Amino acid sequence: MELGARGPIGTAAGNKWKTGYLVSAGIEHALTDNLSLKGEYNYV
Repeated sequence: MELGARGPIGTAAGNKWKTGYLVSAGIEHALTDNLSLKGEYNYV
């Protein structure tokens, strides 16, 4: 069985690592005191 993990700096699968980059942009708007709407774009 092989375990893997994906994160913002790369992908790990067993003993092999692949590094890369992530460019992200986002915006958040408060609709009420307890509710907000958020949008985010990630480019890998």
